[in-house]
Amino acid sequence: MNIKEYIASGILEAYVSGAASDQERREVECLSSVYPEIQAELNLLEDTMIGFANEYQAPPPPGLKDKIMASIGDEAQVPALKTVTDHSDEEVTDEDLNMDSSAVKRTNRDPSNFPWRIAASILLIVSCGLLYFLITLEDDYESEIESQRTNITTLQDKLDNLSHELANQQDQLAILSSPSILKIPLAAANEEEQGNALVFWDASDQNVYLDPSQLPSVDDDQQYQLWALKDNQPIDLGTVLKGDIGFQQMKKATEADAFAITLEPLGGSEQPTLEQLKVIGKI
Repeated sequence: MNIKEYIASGILEAYVSGAASDQERREVECLSSVYPEIQAELNLLEDTMIGFANEYQAPPPPGLKDKIMASIGDEAQVPALKTVTDHSDEEVTDEDLNMDSSAVKRTNRDPSNFPWRIAASILLIVSCGLLYFLITLEDDYESEIESQRTNITTLQDKLDNLSHELANQQDQLAILSSPSILKIPLAAANEEEQGNALVFWDASDQNVYLDPSQLPSVDDDQQYQLWALKDNQPIDLGTVLKGDIGFQQMKKATEADAFAITLEPLGGSEQPTLEQLKVIGKI
C-alpha cells in the first residue's frame, strides 16, 4: 500500500470534517491503527482544525443574551432552566460563553466519557491485526503451494523422461537378446570415410533395426539413408532420423546380401548416391 498517496487522497480530511462515508470511516480507523503515519496525519489534521476554529471564532453579536433570555420565557413554565434564571441578574460575558464552549468540547473529547469507544478501538486494532496476519499467512501458503506444484511438475517431467529411456533400453535389450536377430556391423566404405553403424535384422519377421549413434553429424539439408543390397540391387529401407535416437526401426527387408548407408538430400532419394556411400556391411 502507498501510504503517501492514501494520505494525499483527501479521505483523511473528509474523515476529520465528518464528510466521510461509513465505509471510508471504517477504512480510516482500521488503517490508522495499523500505520503510524496515518494516525500521525489524523492527529495533525485534528489539531489544525481546532486551532483554526479557536483563531477565527467570532464573539456573540450584541443583544444575543437578551434574545436568548426572551426566548426562554417565564421561569415557572421552564423549570429545567432554573439555574439559568437564578443567575439572570449576573452579567454573561463573551469570556464566559467561550469558557463554557471549551468545557463542552473537553467533555465531548474526554475518552472517559465514552468507554465504549475505547473498547471499540481495541477491538478494531485486534481485528485489523488478525486480518493482516491471516492475509500474510494466506500469501505464504499460496507461495509454498505454488512452489510445491512447480517441483512436482519438474519431477513428473523427469520421471516421464526416465520412463521413456527405460522403455527404449528394454526394447533394445529385447532386440539384442533375440536368438533370431542377425547383427551386421557396417564399417567405413573407404579410407576417407569415418564412423560406423550396426544393423539388426530378424530374418524370421523381416524387421530391421539400426543403431546410427556412431555416424558423424550432417548438415541440416542432408540425411542418411539405409539400403539393403540383394544381387547388387539397392532396396530402400528408409531415412535415418537425426539426433540421439538410440535404435531406429527401419522398413522391413525380405532378403538381403548386405546393408549400406549413403548420405542423401533431406528426405532421401529413390536411388542411392554411390559417391556418398558412407558405410557398408555384408551378411
